[in-house]
Amino acid sequence: MLPTLGLAGTPDASLPFCQNPFAVTCPGRNADKVREQKIAKIESELKSHAFLSMLDEVEDENVKAVLQNFDDIDSVKPKRVRQAVEKIFYQKLREEFSRYISENNLPIGLGDDLVKEALHIAIEENESISPVIKEKMHSILNETRFLAFQNNVEDNSLDDLHALYKLCSKSFEDNAFATTLKKEKVVVICPGEMIGAIEFGQDFALVPNLKLYPLVMTLGHELSHHFDFKHYPSAYKQILEEMTEHRSDFKKPVEKYMREITADIWGLKAVKIVMNKIGNPLTRSKMYAGSLNDLCGSEDDGVHPSGRFRIETLASEYLCQ
Repeated sequence: MLPTLGLAGTPDASLPFCQNPFAVTCPGRNADKVREQKIAKIESELKSHAFLSMLDEVEDENVKAVLQNFDDIDSVKPKRVRQAVEKIFYQKLREEFSRYISENNLPIGLGDDLVKEALHIAIEENESISPVIKEKMHSILNETRFLAFQNNVEDNSLDDLHALYKLCSKSFEDNAFATTLKKEKVVVICPGEMIGAIEFGQDFALVPNLKLYPLVMTLGHELSHHFDFKHYPSAYKQILEEMTEHRSDFKKPVEKYMREITADIWGLKAVKIVMNKIGNPLTRSKMYAGSLNDLCGSEDDGVHPSGRFRIETLASEYLCQ
């Protein structure tokens, strides 16, 4: 059994999710493909709408002649003209994405306040971490900023949007990651990750303040990358020892996976703490599965364990015991 390290809440071993975590979370072999196709379709629609709106504001007829679809923006020359066109496109894309969120009757906020609060609790309850490192982790949580595509984020300037679009590979990549921009710790939420949360959250009326509950695991995971195994290895000695017992589940040495494993553990702690506010066990079970849905189909890449390991082993332990 893996160490729970001060997990808040009561055991949920009787939940349907806990009886067979992987089957409940990934009900079909093609679940990940369906997700990818749906996100790609929505991405194409939003980009097309944004592109048409952008054309209305481009005055240079020569530039317009080059632009047949949004992929042609890359071929606009010179660079200063391309950048000007890009900024118009990003702004229009931002407006389209906000419209999409509004039409789905969703809050524009990510719910990051709930996740940060949960991680503060998890850090404080963790008996294996020294007070000095705990204090550093709390500070990192407080100073980390989220960079997302929604227009309600007060500090989401046009430059932020430009950076976001570049960081997300000029696409609605179904991804989120921790990075540093101009010495500032940030968590980037790519539009595809948001679409995944919206489309695969299914019943958004379950809990009013958790309409984007599939993001809880993602946000907790990415936030904690700023204080994961790489940054504070001494805080994770117990986890490393336990993981060595699972070495047969990994393609490479266990140490190669420890950043992702420790981030997963913090993310799961956030899920456990946030979801324990939900009294109905069946609802909680459904939300556990929804929080992990984007792991379906992922393979061991030498850095991330397989999705099956992350769901069957880590999630089963940290959510169900």
